[in-house]
Parts: sequence; structure tokens; C-alpha cells
Amino acid sequence: MEFACVDLRAPHTGVANVSVVDTASNTIIGTPLKSWDEYASTATSVKDNQTSFSVATPDELGNKCSKTGACVLQWYWFAE
Repeated sequence: MEFACVDLRAPHTGVANVSVVDTASNTIIGTPLKSWDEYASTATSVKDNQTSFSVATPDELGNKCSKTGACVLQWYWFAE
């Protein structure tokens, strides 16, 4: 899945990740598909890899997400 243009209108320095979430248990499955230790920095500006990137659903999901609505992609961004 490719995110070609993320429009960050109000950058705030923080951390971010994209993960697969099991909607029944509200828990992350596996490790993040993409993560940033510094995201949308106000000191260094937003980097290109933060607004244009790809993620792939991992094979390890097996059939956990085979039913519609069983899983979602979560884009988590925490900034202070």
C-alpha cells in the first residue's frame, strides 16, 4: 500500500508509526510496518520519507485479517 502524498499541515515534532491493529482486541499485531523516531520536526522540517512511503501487509498475518473489518491500518503520531 503506497501513501503518495501525506499532507502535514501543522507539523509538531514527535514519533510516529504505521501498524496493523486487530479491531476485536484493539491490539497491534506484530511490529510496526513503518516507524519514525523523529516525525514532522519543527526544527528540521518534514522529511520526504514522512509524506511519501509504502507499507506492505506482512505474510505473518495469515488469516487473522481475512474477514472485512477484522483489522485496520493505524497511523499513530504522538507529538508534544
